[in-house]
Formats: sequence, structure tokens, C-alpha cells
Amino acid sequence: ARADDPYTVESDIAYGPANDQPGSNLLDVYVPTAESAKPRPVFVWIHGGGWFTGDKVSSTMPFKAKTLADAGFVFVSVNYRLSPDLAGPLALSKNRLRFPTHYLDAARALGWVSKHISQYGGNPDRMLIGGDSAGGQISTLLATKPSYLKARGMSTRQIKGIFSLDSVGFDVPRMMTPAYKRINAGFQKMMFNAFGTAAEQKRSPHWAAASPINFADRSDPPIFFVVPTTAPDRWADAKKMSAKLGQRLGLVYHRVKT
Repeated sequence: ARADDPYTVESDIAYGPANDQPGSNLLDVYVPTAESAKPRPVFVWIHGGGWFTGDKVSSTMPFKAKTLADAGFVFVSVNYRLSPDLAGPLALSKNRLRFPTHYLDAARALGWVSKHISQYGGNPDRMLIGGDSAGGQISTLLATKPSYLKARGMSTRQIKGIFSLDSVGFDVPRMMTPAYKRINAGFQKMMFNAFGTAAEQKRSPHWAAASPINFADRSDPPIFFVVPTTAPDRWADAKKMSAKLGQRLGLVYHRVKT
């Protein structure tokens, strides 16, 4: 952290054993430098990247960390194992890494946060989780399917909300159809890479188990959706998810410079 940053950062903490993807078992903790009379809420960021790319450190992470530290949060950014690069020779390969490994890793990271974040001034019972794209989808499944967190000694009651930024894949089977291929064949390839092809689905079904829409109900944490106006299918997914959660989806439009 720079001298003028409102936080200190402890980088590359191992939340689980090393594996064949170096660095995928690591997380960073950003702790506000301002004093606090009580434990702080915690925001856990799960990065996006189509389940095949991305990292806990990026050019935008200092902005995220500063925003959350200024708001009084302990901020945590996590890595997890990834599926093969879509442009590489292992994409869609027979023995590639795919669902549910990404989710098991993210759940393990949250379990570490639950057990250890009090050492950094955080309150493990006041946790927000979220991320962009795939990270938002991973966060949503972890918060709506309790078995992932239960296996790590956690309860979804510790999760007070989910931040879903430009997320996709709430209904995985919807994106595996010929109709969706006509909309975005490249995106469908990414989904096949992460969740299994149609042939693999027949042999070992996973699509439904990877879909938060199948598990969301009124007992789950609320979701804050941020969706670009250029992605109508993501608006549709957000609307369906909010209905399952019993949320009233109020729409606020905000123009941003890019």
C-alpha cells in the first residue's frame, strides 16, 4: 500500500494448500488504518474473468480497496483455480478443470475469512461477498446453496448481501441452447469450458447444480445487481433472480464515463 492509502495490505495469504495452479490458493487482506471501536464489516471480492482468467490483483483493485476502506470495511480479494484459457490448446479438453472446483476454492477462501478475519479487525458475522461477471455468479451460488459454506464451517446467515456486477450464469442451461448460440457462440463456448459440453452433461449432469436460480428463495441474502444497459439478457436474469429472492427490483439508471 502507498503511504497515502487508507489501508494496509497483507498479500498472498494461503487459505488452502498449494495446487497445480500457482497462486490460486492465495488471498489479500486490506485493513483500514483508521481506528474503529468495534469489529468492521467485511467485503470479500471474488474476481471475474469467465471462469478461465482473472486475478485477485488488478489495475482497478486499489480503487476498490480504497472505496471499501473509506466506507469502513475490511476488504479481502481472493484467487481460485481456473478453467483452461479459451484461446489455448486445453480449452474444452477432456480432463480440464471445471465446475465445481472454482466454487469449492472460493468457499474454502470464505471459510478462512470466517475463521481468521477477526485478527484483522473484521466481523465474520457481517460479511458481504461479490464480484464481477463470473465472480458475481460464484458469490451468488455460494450464498444461495448453503452446502458450500456449511462444508467450511460457515452459515449463509453470515452473508448479509451479495454484490453482482455484470454477472451471468444464474441459469446455466439457458445459455447452453442452440438459441443462445445464435446470440453469442463465443460466450457459449466459455460456458461449455467451465460447466461441461452437452455431451459431458449427458454423462455427468452439472448445469442445474451450477445455477443459482434453482436454489434462490426468500431466506437468502439480498442481491444488489449492477448491469450494463447493453446486456438485456443480464437484465432478464437479474429480474428472475430478484423474483426468486422475493426482492422488489427497483431500477436506477446511472450514466458513467468509460
